[in-house]
Amino acid sequence: MTDTSQKTTYEQNLERGMYPTANVQQRAALCLSCHVGNADKFATHRIMGAGHPRLSFELDTFLALMPGHHQIDKDYAQRKPTYSRTAVWAYGQLESARVQAQMVQQHFSRDGATFPELALFSCHSCHESSMHKLDWMRGLTTTGNPPGSVPLNDGHLRMAILVARQLDPGAYTLEKGAAFEVTQNRNMSGLDLGQLYELNGRVKLRNFSSILLAADVAPSRFDDREVGDGTALERGRYFGGRLELASDPRGRVYATLANQTQIIGAGTYATSAQGSVVVHALRQLDIELLPQLTWSAGEYRYARQVNDPMACPAPPMCPVTPENYWFGKLTANSVSATFRASYTFTPHSSLSVATS
Repeated sequence: MTDTSQKTTYEQNLERGMYPTANVQQRAALCLSCHVGNADKFATHRIMGAGHPRLSFELDTFLALMPGHHQIDKDYAQRKPTYSRTAVWAYGQLESARVQAQMVQQHFSRDGATFPELALFSCHSCHESSMHKLDWMRGLTTTGNPPGSVPLNDGHLRMAILVARQLDPGAYTLEKGAAFEVTQNRNMSGLDLGQLYELNGRVKLRNFSSILLAADVAPSRFDDREVGDGTALERGRYFGGRLELASDPRGRVYATLANQTQIIGAGTYATSAQGSVVVHALRQLDIELLPQLTWSAGEYRYARQVNDPMACPAPPMCPVTPENYWFGKLTANSVSATFRASYTFTPHSSLSVATS
């Protein structure tokens, strides 16, 4: 066996067919071919139903659990590449994400593959955390998704995104993102309470502070909470925006500042600004100051109901004096602040004191 001969080099062994496990990427690919599978061998959902365990993989953990048969010393480093444990973990996540995406693509590219292979999806979306219990259950991984939806098993893909952000963060930013969000609101009776369309962008700077900027547009909408008797009032359309600034949350002092402004019409607007200052005085003690300022002017809002005898043309025909809704242009300014102190005794026990 030439791989144990001192006269044979590592490169010569590779030329003679030895698998390059010293290369962490090749090592991850070889491990994944069994622990997760490929197009030729894959643990389907039917196989799991027969008792096969859920497929999971983390290269660094698996290597730490496997008994080592070599020592990484100076002689090893001269002959073969070496990697930190963080690099081994990252390579494992990236290779796992590549294999997962490849298997999803291969499954749906097959002829007649119309029903999804459930083994490619998140097991805990349907099952409890214990896979030995085969009862059907809505899991925590479906939070925020419509009922009946089953998300893909994309844990490795999410980790790959985080690794890519750290490896190529940009000259000034660690993360950048943009989104277009549509919100639809209805009450329990089906009344349309309006839509909100928002285009936003968020950046996290290299010092871990963050900036969010958003543009909002909302068509005219109904509001059934203004009067209090179920009457729905139509509110005017508006456009506006949001700005949120936040400092490094890891620091001793963490501060935020947010502003939201709505332009409803000529001379009609509403804007609010609020901030927060959190002082991590001790490891268990947080002291917070939360000031808030609001300004509103020009929008017609409900004021009160009044009895109006003139609203009935023939009083004998009106057994009850009609009530009219009165409206007025709102002008409101407010200043408020909340002071709060929280002390954590244990992960499940804390004491909080607040005053406004």
